[in-house]
Order: sequence, then structure tokens, then C-alpha cells
Amino acid sequence: HKFHFHVKMSTIAEVGATYFLTLRSERPVQDCELAPNAFIQLKGGYLLDNSARAKLLESKPFYFSFLWSRGPKRQICSNTDCPRGNTYEPTHWSKAALGGPELICNVCERAGLPLYEASFCSVNCFKEAWRVHSQRHVCSPNTDSVKNLNDNFIADEYKESVESFPINTSAMDWTQICSEKEYTPTDSDVGCRLKIEVTAYSAADNSVLAGPVIIYTDPVLSAPTPPPKRRLMAIPGAVAGVAGAMRFRIISYNILAELYATKQAYPYCDSWSLAWPYRRKIILNELEEMQGDIVCLQEVQADHYEKHLSPFMNELGYDGMYKQKSSEFMGQYGKVDGCAAFWKRNKFIMTENYSIEFNEIARQEAAKRGLDESEIRKFMNRLSRDNIAQIIVLESLARPSGASGRS
Repeated sequence: HKFHFHVKMSTIAEVGATYFLTLRSERPVQDCELAPNAFIQLKGGYLLDNSARAKLLESKPFYFSFLWSRGPKRQICSNTDCPRGNTYEPTHWSKAALGGPELICNVCERAGLPLYEASFCSVNCFKEAWRVHSQRHVCSPNTDSVKNLNDNFIADEYKESVESFPINTSAMDWTQICSEKEYTPTDSDVGCRLKIEVTAYSAADNSVLAGPVIIYTDPVLSAPTPPPKRRLMAIPGAVAGVAGAMRFRIISYNILAELYATKQAYPYCDSWSLAWPYRRKIILNELEEMQGDIVCLQEVQADHYEKHLSPFMNELGYDGMYKQKSSEFMGQYGKVDGCAAFWKRNKFIMTENYSIEFNEIARQEAAKRGLDESEIRKFMNRLSRDNIAQIIVLESLARPSGASGRS
């Protein structure tokens, strides 16, 4: 998985510590919100341990400023006869489609040629383009620096570090497009690299703490082809012969919490396809299309429920409840998953609800059995998985034929 990664430093004179600013971004895809991650740390310093550095950083509030720019549109592969040509469809540039790593020409890297002239989507494209591409080395103003390059190192796996392969920015025109933290690429951005510039400022006096740090993304991919519509399962005869019966649709969906969508768990997936902004758009669209009367979701991250799912479902006419897992050790606020349930407010009203925490049930069971400390530890290690459950009792607002009031 490819990440754009760069760091820059600035010194805190009074303690001899150094600001360490890190910036990372996923590959941009049209219509999918891109939110680069900026982090600032303190390193070094006289007699400072990690805890002391963290406290010092907390005592000096800071903020980031973002500046986005768009470069010119370029063909992704330097082979002019590349079968993918000028297409930017994500499925053509997935790991499965490429069949291996993208390559860069090390001769071009040594010569300082622009990245868009030295990157190839596959070994085959590099071989096919070599006869024409090699002429660029002869014409390069830095030809002397590559004369002794070993033929065994003509090409290498594509690297995303700006420091390992600086883009020749003098050969590119940049247009400023955004100054917010998040940016959603549009059709105008497809095929263009984005430049992201971040600076850290002191909240006290607006002085520069670190930066600016600049990274360059891969060319923006076009909006993915919508996935095929999911086939719903009907239960034949479910209400046959039941007086006053009503039909309703239930949806159950494990949406894969972002904290579990890692490259270690899904090494065959491209990083952009695992990113929550990309998956969120598809999930929300599907929930709207399905029009379920009752919707049960698993692996719902707490912050995603608050920021995205709850407001979205509320606008669609749903009421809902959320219960997160028992554990709080998994990181910062919101980075714990749980279960969410929604129901259409024009069809149902909640009359009762219960939460079940299986950790607590396990502790109660261990106490009932009179286990000693060692046995309790083994018992809890086996059964404590932070799992939870929701029980919600809904009352239908529909009136069965021949009846009055609610059912």
C-alpha cells in the first residue's frame, strides 16, 4: 500500500527539544473525501522522557493550516502505448489489475527527470517503452551522474517518498484549489497530482512551529463504477394465514469498522478502497436504496455513528440507538466499534430497550462458580471479548385490518 510521507522539524530552544511534523495521505479518488493525517511530536530535549514531551506538547496548543494545489493532467504510465492509456478507472489501477508493483526508472531518478516521465505501471510497460524511453537519458542535462549506473538497477519498485524521488516542480504548473483540512476531488482533478502543504502554528501567538511540509499524491483516479445492487431475500409465506399481519423489511449489515480495515488484515486490497471516506459513500448509498424498515449494523465505529450514520439516517426518517463495545483501551475517543439499530419512525416506536455486556456476564458467572484467582484469570481470558448486544422492543404504528390503535 502506498502512502505519501514526509517530515520537517523546528527547534524549541528552551528545552532543546525538536518539533517533528509528519504528513500522510491516501491515494485520491474522485468524489471521495480526502483527509490527510498531520501529526506533531516533540523529540529530543534535556532530561525529557516520552511522557514529559507529551505533557510539554499539550501545554503548547497548536493548529495546522492546509493548502491544496492541483498539477497538470498527465498519463499515469510513462509508456505511451500502455494498454490502460489515459484511463483513470480505479479497477484498472488496482493491485489485481497491475499484477505487481509499479516501477520507476532509476536512471531518470539519478538524472532528476520529472516523475511522470519515469513511472511505469508494470514490468511489461517498462520493457515495451525502453527503446524510446532510454533516449531521455541521453538528452538529460545530468547524464554524467548516471553513466556508471549498474544495469541491474535500471528499474526499481515505485516509491512514494518525496525525498526518495523529488518531483520536478519547475516542470509543473500548480493551481490552488482549497485551504481546508479535507478536500473532495472533482472531475477536474482526475489524472492530476495534488500538492498538499501543511504548516503547524502556535495557538498562542500564531508563530510557525514546524513546516511547511509538502507532499505530492498519486494522480487522482476517476469515480469507481458503482457496485452491483445487492439482491434482497424474501421469505415466502412469512405472513400467510396470520390475521392482521404486516410486512416489513429488515437489513443486517457488518460495515467493517475503520480500525479493523488495515493492510495487514486485507493485504489484497488497495489502501484507497479500505479508506472510510470511500466505503462510507457506498454504504450510505446502499442503505438509502434498500429502504429497510429496521436496520441493524455491526462494527460501527463510535465517531462514525455520531458524525455520519446517525445524522444521515435521521434525515431519511429513522430513529436509532447505539451501543459500543465494553473496552475503552483501543485508543482515542470514538475509536471503538459497536452495534447500531435504526427503525423508521413512521412505522415503529420503541417501547423497551436493553443492553447486554458479555464481559460482565462472564465476571458474574466466574463469581458464581467460586473460582480462585488463577482460574478466574483463565476463565476471563477465554470469554472476555468486549462483545455486546442490543435488545430493542418496537411497537408497530400500523393498524391491522378491523383493529383500532397500535399493534
